[in-house]
Amino acid sequence: MHVEMKAGVIFPNQQDPNEPEIHPHEQISTIISGRMKIVVDGDERVLGAGESIAIPPNAPHTAEFLEDTVILEVFIPPIM
Repeated sequence: MHVEMKAGVIFPNQQDPNEPEIHPHEQISTIISGRMKIVVDGDERVLGAGESIAIPPNAPHTAEFLEDTVILEVFIPPIM
């Protein structure tokens, strides 16, 4: 999935930055351009262009986009 996020967006809930997303799929995200701060199960990282992260199934995670960011995301099994 090709995802474009604007700087300043907090995912999944802009009003409550501490509310995580949780899903049964493994998620692999690769940053194409931009930068984001991601917290996966309490582990915080800042990722930039060319970096990837694997999010295990059922791991709570949030993201804050520090710049306009383009991401390639793969879900296993596919969500669509």
